[in-house]
Amino acid sequence: GPMGKELKIGVPLRVSYKEFVSQIRGTENMFKGFCIDVFTAAVNLLPYAVPVKFIPYGNGKENPSYTHMVEMITTGNFDGVVGDVAIVTNRTKIVDFTQPYAASGLVVVAPGGTPIKGIESLRERDDPIGYQVGSFAESYLRNELNISESRLVPLGTPEAYAKALKDGPSKGGVAAIVDERPYVELFLSSNCAYRIVGQEFTKSGWGFAFPRDSPLAIDLSTAILELAENGDLQRIHDKWLMKNACT
Repeated sequence: GPMGKELKIGVPLRVSYKEFVSQIRGTENMFKGFCIDVFTAAVNLLPYAVPVKFIPYGNGKENPSYTHMVEMITTGNFDGVVGDVAIVTNRTKIVDFTQPYAASGLVVVAPGGTPIKGIESLRERDDPIGYQVGSFAESYLRNELNISESRLVPLGTPEAYAKALKDGPSKGGVAAIVDERPYVELFLSSNCAYRIVGQEFTKSGWGFAFPRDSPLAIDLSTAILELAENGDLQRIHDKWLMKNACT
């Protein structure tokens, strides 16, 4: 097959929402989670063997910058990146992504009874807005929506989300959080006082990243479509992400 040598695959060293991807305790190069299971299942459908070595990326104290991680493909540090990486414009300019295996997109989360109706009304106010450390949400809010940096509050964990929303702007918290839908859905499944307000205001998905013109991006895209059609994608999702404490 075309892939004789072991591929160096960067994997985010997440510190929160580890259901998506996490390093297996006591190992250096072994990972588990929703994204890893999807990747492994897709690789197993390929008609050739792909030897991979997972390489952790991040300091282990906060979720890493996914944009920096993707850039390491262009510098040759990684032959690919696997994880919960959103397919957004500034990344697609430099690497090829597979077919998305999960729907993403930014949403606004706020407490019940909030006057905020969605991203537009949030933008017009002066309240602080939380975002997830490492997410593209920060650059989107600043660069695309021109929201002042002074309003943006980095949050690292679901516990920090809950505290910031509960405290609210008057007690040093936030009026709302902007984050990608998969994290939000997991957060809301065990934090029933909060909800999504308004519509998803960016459309994106999560994919695996490879160098430009990599045959793997194409072959794995075919495999991801097969996983979607045969129900395996849904089964993997349900294994890691089915949490309904609120219902």
